[in-house]
Amino acid sequence: MHLYKMKFLLYPILISLLLFGSCKKKNYDLSEGESPAQEMVKYVAYLNNVEDAFSFEIGYTFSSKKPGRITQLGCRLFEQGPVKVSLWDFDTKVKIDSVTINVKDTKKFTFALIEPVTIIADKKYVVSVNTFPARDYYVFSALGDYNILPLTFFENITIWEKRSNENGDFSFPERPTKKNFNGWADIVFVAD
Repeated sequence: MHLYKMKFLLYPILISLLLFGSCKKKNYDLSEGESPAQEMVKYVAYLNNVEDAFSFEIGYTFSSKKPGRITQLGCRLFEQGPVKVSLWDFDTKVKIDSVTINVKDTKKFTFALIEPVTIIADKKYVVSVNTFPARDYYVFSALGDYNILPLTFFENITIWEKRSNENGDFSFPERPTKKNFNGWADIVFVAD
């Protein structure tokens, strides 16, 4: 067979491969998504630095009205350096995933990619950052004695409560409160 005829036979195959490749399952643009703690900072009037001599596991309980995926974990702390951010199942208190993040800019959130974690609608999860070794962190407290949580962002993600532990042992943050928000762990959620 002549090379000229082979070209005409190969063109339909190549075009089919190109079309098939463009019809693959949607790849999420990881620069998009919902990051509720980062969104909350836009509305916080008073953000204070807490200098602490202890390490904490600090985060928040959240749920989504829609199913989707968590594609990144992140945090914002007052001091630079490596920290561990974890995602937990609220009901079982089992760690789903964690990542070490090197905080370089204390004025913004730093995120790291994770293997996407499927999130079930209306199920509660916890994201937390560990402040070991005794790292300073941000806190937002209400003026007066009222609850600032729960809050809903992007019409999907509800932050139900802050959770914390008074130690740096990287365990599930047990203590809930709705009166303040600190530590500033975060997620990037992409709805289905």
